Amino acid sequence: MNKNKPLKRTKIIATLGPASSSKEALSKLLLSGVNLIRLNFSHGEGTSHLETLKLVRETAEELKLPIGVIADLQGPRIRTGLLKDKSVTLNPGAKITITTAKGDDFQGDARVITTTYKGLAKDVGARDRILIDDGLIELKVLKVRDCEVECEVIYGGTLSEHKGVNIPGVKLGIPALSEKDLSDLDIAIKGGVDYIAISFVQSANDVEHLKELIRKAGSQIPVIAKIESMKAVVELEAIVNASYALMIARGDLGVELSPEKVPILQKKIIEMANEAGKPVITATQMLESMIKN
Repeated sequence: MNKNKPLKRTKIIATLGPASSSKEALSKLLLSGVNLIRLNFSHGEGTSHLETLKLVRETAEELKLPIGVIADLQGPRIRTGLLKDKSVTLNPGAKITITTAKGDDFQGDARVITTTYKGLAKDVGARDRILIDDGLIELKVLKVRDCEVECEVIYGGTLSEHKGVNIPGVKLGIPALSEKDLSDLDIAIKGGVDYIAISFVQSANDVEHLKELIRKAGSQIPVIAKIESMKAVVELEAIVNASYALMIARGDLGVELSPEKVPILQKKIIEMANEAGKPVITATQMLESMIKN
């Protein structure tokens, strides 16, 4: 061992997908310097992740490389519902209502759409912003009536089905872990992953709740809190203290913040994590300009 060689403090995390889940592809990744494998539970069935986890362990053992595995839970994603023609055009200045009174099979149009979050009308108020499809479409809440949220289109565009919804600055009454997350958590614990990441954290209580569930399952797997919204940023100090590590989800933060503010906030979060002695992960859109150059 070269004692003069500096200690490597920065690690590389790779998310496995269909193209990288073969033994050959995985071996190349590990030999290229990947230190941690992320299993994205937003996609695929739990049993398929168990098979991938087994492959990672076997490959790492054959290569005699220490590899950690992160189970990244999907979290409470809010999405839009079905549409009559699969997509609609929303024009700036137009009025549109988001209703929670219709069933999951209701097909919306340019005047009325649905959402998967049934508590939306209870959480938002006049002048709140609602961002759809990673911020490509922006609505402003005009008024709320019972189960209906009447909005004005600020930035329009083509809206397709099942697009993500962000509501900057509003604390939502949605549970931190969905039924799917609880099922995936059970699989991750039984599979013996090294870390569990919780998505769309709003407060330290979300982290503590997950830690308690892990303890009740007889495990001590460390929890990584993903910082994806301004709600989490406001509660950052408490979240840092409650978590083993942080993950800065730059893509989701970029939906709620202007792009030039993301690097500044990223640096602040990293500094706070460093001061607390907590590992910190910076994720999404890293070195993206080097894909083709």
